[in-house]
Amino acid sequence: MTGTILAQIITIIAAPILTRIYSPSDYGVLAFYSSIISILAVISCGRYEIAIVIPDNDEEAGSLFILSLLIGLLIVLIIFIIILFVNKWIPIWLPSKNISTWIWLVPINLVIMSLFQALSYWNIRVKEYNRLAKRKVNQSIATALMQILLSVFKLGERGLIVGALIGQSVATGLLMWQTSRTHIKDFRKKISRKKIYSVARKFRKFPLYDSWPSLLDNLTVAMPIIFFTYFYGSSVSGQLALTLNILAIPSALIGASVSQVYFQRLATSQNEGMNPSTVVEPTFIGLLGIGVCFCLLVLLLAPPLFPIVFGSSWVIAGQYARILAPAISLRFVVSPLSSVFAVLNRLELIAMWKVTSIVFTVGSLALSIKFNNPSTSLLFLMVNDLLIYSFYLTLIFKISNSSILHSVKYAYVKLFTRNRSY
Repeated sequence: MTGTILAQIITIIAAPILTRIYSPSDYGVLAFYSSIISILAVISCGRYEIAIVIPDNDEEAGSLFILSLLIGLLIVLIIFIIILFVNKWIPIWLPSKNISTWIWLVPINLVIMSLFQALSYWNIRVKEYNRLAKRKVNQSIATALMQILLSVFKLGERGLIVGALIGQSVATGLLMWQTSRTHIKDFRKKISRKKIYSVARKFRKFPLYDSWPSLLDNLTVAMPIIFFTYFYGSSVSGQLALTLNILAIPSALIGASVSQVYFQRLATSQNEGMNPSTVVEPTFIGLLGIGVCFCLLVLLLAPPLFPIVFGSSWVIAGQYARILAPAISLRFVVSPLSSVFAVLNRLELIAMWKVTSIVFTVGSLALSIKFNNPSTSLLFLMVNDLLIYSFYLTLIFKISNSSILHSVKYAYVKLFTRNRSY
């Protein structure tokens, strides 16, 4: 939590400087590039990296670590070959006059992301959370400094992309150095091809059953940026990208921490035979109170504050924030509650919702094309998110035997009566 908060604070401090150095179009290309990386990174290790935490012995975990890196290199090689053969057609599809320069950074970035993901789960396994916290802070500092320094060379979008890549590389390199000094050297001599093949078979359900839902999830998140970049240009998608980054701050600072505590309490209640609604309902009410306040603040203050804080080029971002505020606030409320599916072993419902989510998101954006207006497309997206996250909340309440009316009654008793035994 501390690492996340410090990293977010650094990013927030740097944002008003960077938005005055780089244009909305530059940010749009960075957002598009980051969307491509996020989609590919989720399958870059075959999802074997998640399994690193599970084995009882370090030999299996180490074999999974090596397997994750090998799969990462294989996927990077495949992507490199694809770029090599279709490079001359890529400028027609993607929005940047400098595409021939930065498209080759995608394989390099995926190598860094694969290494980071494997290292992260290894450090989670050995409970070195302090390293992961430092990594977040190091990346934020290195990225901000490099993007500011590279602006001297008037590189435009390339300054943002290269700065972000250097920031990731520095932070991941430090994490690798810290990890290799202690734990990895203890098992690396015991790793063999036979053991790598053995864990690949033993944990094959991870790539078979977890990769595609995760890919759909990341594709759904990246879809708005890809859509707006393709149909309305990188300048418009840059405005949207800044809006989404700023509106995501409450989830990063509060939602992630609440989710961790909520998951622990929910698991405890399940083990003790308690009704999960005793945890779901009060958590929902607390998040709802924060979400409503946040939504009202954005509706009232975003349009005048965005150009003041980020510069006169970002007026449209403030208008976009007002449109998206209700949907982002609902997502803030609902997302931490989703741990109930894992605790109650109803993961098939998450898979169903993810498929529903991407179908509705693609459909709503496709319907908005005929209006040929970014604000209208954003309205379609906002309504779509309200619908799919309302459906998500309905599923959460149903499987946990919770009730919105009961939650409201709980809040009333806590706020307006002296009865604390409810």
